[in-house]
Amino acid sequence: MNSPSNTVHVALDCPASERTEIRRKAQRPSLGVEALEYHLLKPRTSRHPLLRSAYELWRDEWQATFAELEGITHIHSDEFVRQDEISVLSIGQRCVSVTGLRWLDLSLPMAREDSYFTGWPEDVVQRLGSGVVGISGNTIVRSEWRGTLVDPSAELQGNPMPLSLATVALAIRRFMEVGTENVIGVTRNDRSMNRVAEAVGAIKLGQIKLHGVDSDLIVITRANATPSGPVVDALWGRRS
Repeated sequence: MNSPSNTVHVALDCPASERTEIRRKAQRPSLGVEALEYHLLKPRTSRHPLLRSAYELWRDEWQATFAELEGITHIHSDEFVRQDEISVLSIGQRCVSVTGLRWLDLSLPMAREDSYFTGWPEDVVQRLGSGVVGISGNTIVRSEWRGTLVDPSAELQGNPMPLSLATVALAIRRFMEVGTENVIGVTRNDRSMNRVAEAVGAIKLGQIKLHGVDSDLIVITRANATPSGPVVDALWGRRS
């Protein structure tokens, strides 16, 4: 979550030589919030042209991820289609990030026995109670946009926000808007998604191995949720 830096670092962990090596910390790419659009799409009924772009981003990036982690070279569309909504950030008709949104009423056995909870310890599921929870999952940022910072407009005060954080914060904002009691998720820790979740108020409930990677089980309560800031407010205010 660090802001761009132009700091020059001199390597001090090796003996000095006639040519002292100077390393310039790479500056993270950025774009203005005005360039982005925010959309909420229903994958089973929407005919919006952006939905195809969202699916192709989801499919291609997750297929590459599973190929890296488990050698899987093909995934099915079911996981995308079963989402209640797809939260999308785009530049024109090109998606740059996607998050799946689902709601489950945990008072119902068919919700508590959903395959999403495969691998979750029973005591952790019990701690979620019996209310309606939102599930934020399948989050993906287009590979060439990872690490990008989103700058607020000139009229807004505030710091740039990582695109990954804006993606998750907008999903949480949507859940809070419709009265969801808690939001749950599984974070891939080697990609620092646990830190992104913490930045919007997540509490760690436990940890599991998912696809061989350490992943936190998290909950975001209405009391702890912090899905705001100049960038999120601007995108939310002109959502489609």
